[in-house]
Amino acid sequence: MIFAVLAVMLGCATASGSLFESEVSAPTERRVRETEPDDTTAEDEDDEEEEKVGLAIRTSPHGADVFIDGRMIGTSPLRRELATGRYHIVVEKDGYRPAELFVSHVRDQYQEVRLELEEILGRVFIDVVPPDATVRTGFRSITPGRETELRIGVYPLAVSAFGYETHRESIVVMEGRTTAISVVLEEAPFRVDSFTARVDHFSPTDPGLLGSASFRIAVSGPGDGEYRVVDSTGRVVSDLVPIRFTERSTTVRWNGRDTDGSPLPDGEYTIVFTGENGVHEKHLVSIDRTITRRARTVFGGAAGTLFSPLPASLPRGMVQPSVIALGHAGALGYMIPVVGSLRVGVADREEVVVSGGAIVRGPSGPAGDSIVFASVSWSMPAFHTAFAASSAIVKASYVDSREVDPISNTTGVSGAFPVAASIGPLSIVATPELVIGAGDLGGAGGAFGQSGFFRMTAYARAAAVLDLGPLSFALSGALRNRVLPSGIVVEWPVNAGAELHVTFPNLLLAFSSAGALRWDPTSGWYIFSGGGIAVLIR
Repeated sequence: MIFAVLAVMLGCATASGSLFESEVSAPTERRVRETEPDDTTAEDEDDEEEEKVGLAIRTSPHGADVFIDGRMIGTSPLRRELATGRYHIVVEKDGYRPAELFVSHVRDQYQEVRLELEEILGRVFIDVVPPDATVRTGFRSITPGRETELRIGVYPLAVSAFGYETHRESIVVMEGRTTAISVVLEEAPFRVDSFTARVDHFSPTDPGLLGSASFRIAVSGPGDGEYRVVDSTGRVVSDLVPIRFTERSTTVRWNGRDTDGSPLPDGEYTIVFTGENGVHEKHLVSIDRTITRRARTVFGGAAGTLFSPLPASLPRGMVQPSVIALGHAGALGYMIPVVGSLRVGVADREEVVVSGGAIVRGPSGPAGDSIVFASVSWSMPAFHTAFAASSAIVKASYVDSREVDPISNTTGVSGAFPVAASIGPLSIVATPELVIGAGDLGGAGGAFGQSGFFRMTAYARAAAVLDLGPLSFALSGALRNRVLPSGIVVEWPVNAGAELHVTFPNLLLAFSSAGALRWDPTSGWYIFSGGGIAVLIR
């Protein structure tokens, strides 16, 4: 799905020989075929690269016992080095008819044979009450009231229906016969089979599924129940909420508000569930507005906006895989930066981000060849209040060119210090960053070309973020300066970007639309557009 989304977004971008002789024994009437060297799987080809001699025996299906001249030598697929001669090969597997083959083999030659085993079939007929029950034998589903062919053998049978106890037994399927079974399921008393939390530590300000307590209740059959919420003192803060169970699994959500709809303060609360037949379950939940779980852009190696990181916010255990791509197409060619990343909350407001990708260019785009890059960053909290926050970010990056900079990143080890000031949903962020790298990395002939043992480069980054929960909008920019060894000198290009993120109410997905401007005095303006997708996993 990710690649499909990206394809749509980018479409909107702007500006050996072997001696082999075999014969099949006539009475067996098996399907046997010789296999040419190119009729192999990739794994088989890898094997051949390692060993080019011997007799390879493969079967369909795999896992058959292989006998050569009456002696078992292993299970298929296998390879054996044999003396020159004529051999009788037999393969056997439970549930299949044996297959055999006579083959002439020359020592120090490579040849391969494949034998196809024929299934031995029987039939089952299962009559079930109620007739809409689900019948399964392992991973296979069987339709009640209809004969079904199965390979001979012993199978586990499970018959289940909502409101009934699951029936389990083993059935034997025999060759050429129909195994008939009749099952009448017993009605099940109402009970809760499981009461599990999907999200039990939440902030009502988080968008999507993360902004409420979420529980999955699995029950045995139809029935009624209700839940209430009590605070740490035992006071009921949210009165009884009825639940009608019409299927095996029901999801219940609590949004952190009391009976009158007013938001409750941070703290611990207990969900108390009561059902028919005296069923009673409890689960502890926490409201914590200090946590922030937002899908964020990873473009320059750290999480935040396109061109400026933001203070770390992920709680421990939260994971965000994401991908973003921007595209430019013009008279001189195209340039498409694509970044894939993994963002991990290693502690509260402490993140590790691993990212990598490529800048695809051609046919005569800026500086010609395409570029690959990779980064890893560690963001640690410095301070956090309701109105201001900051983090310290350490990052190591490799970019195999210094001639273009659409991702606003360069090779080296860097330190950044994003500082954010917030007024309601609006945050203003300023991020100074200093990069230390070897002076001869990336091609001395490029715009970054410097001699010497090391170089120092500085980025001035800034961003404005309007966070409305399910929707967020951000503007960001980055300007680069060379600090050492030749003094403070502005280095082009300068980058600016805008992005819109949408998190859907019942999902953990965030979709992004983004655009960027890159300006260099020597090559002019480049306009990019595209987008991406991120998933928050708890």
